[in-house]
Formats: sequence, C-alpha cells, structure tokens
Amino acid sequence: MGLIVISDFYSLFTDEFYVLKKENYLTLLVALPYWLYLVVVGLKIQQEENTDPAMRNLEFLVYFALAGGLWQVWTVYRDWSQYAELQQHYILPESFYPMGIAILSSFALLYLFSLYTFNVRKRHIGPYRRDQWEESFEAWEEFSLGQEGEVPLDQAD
Repeated sequence: MGLIVISDFYSLFTDEFYVLKKENYLTLLVALPYWLYLVVVGLKIQQEENTDPAMRNLEFLVYFALAGGLWQVWTVYRDWSQYAELQQHYILPESFYPMGIAILSSFALLYLFSLYTFNVRKRHIGPYRRDQWEESFEAWEEFSLGQEGEVPLDQAD
C-alpha cells in the first residue's frame, strides 16, 4: 500500500515526484478507510467479536476505494503499454518500464491481499447477519426510551 501511495506522487514520464499537486493526495485519503478496516479486522479477531453495522459500512468504503483504484490501474497500464510507441516520439526515463511494472504489481498485490482479508473476515469474524443488527437496534431503542418503556426525564413535560 505504501508503494501505491508513493506512486501517486511519482510521474512515469518525468521520473520526478510532485508533492505540491493537490490531486496527488487523493490516494492517501482513500487509503485511510483501508488501513482502518485492517485494524478493525485485527481487533475483532483478537477480541473474538462479531461483525457490526459500522464494520460493514467501513467494508463498503473499502470496496469503493478498491473500485477507485481500478481507474489508477487503467491509467498506469494505458501509459505503460504504449511504451514502444512513446519511445519513438519522446525521450522517456530509463525507469519508465520498471516503475510501471512495480506500480501495476503493487496494485495486483493490494487486490489479492484485499480478497484475502475479506475471506479472513468471513472465516474468523463471521458474515454480516441482519438479526444481530436488529438486536443492536432494539438495544438502542430501549436505551432511548428508558427502562420498560418509560419516557426519560429529559423528554418528559
């Protein structure tokens, strides 16, 4: 993941890093839910807890981040696959081809690791079950209504 974030600042064509461009920080922001998801999965496995709605929502953010990564893979692959044609018209840095392979390989590893993490979540933590969410929701209703259906003091007139 670190190579992917760093490669967002790297330009294949100029062999330079551009840290002042705002759009280069997008991958770093998109990576935050992924890192948080890894921490949550690790803690849930360690504490032997079940899934919850917050974890499900975080996993959906990871799906969205991985889908956004497909666009980056497409742009890198498009540029990298035109290496022979570009070399005839432009002077390309020597690192163009190897860095393209490294970036594409890191994305491939990210997707494989993500699939593995989703599988680990299903095996060790369990699937997302709707009945657990309803129990959680009922507990919140009881908390907000007070004991045995009483209206809490702050809501009584």
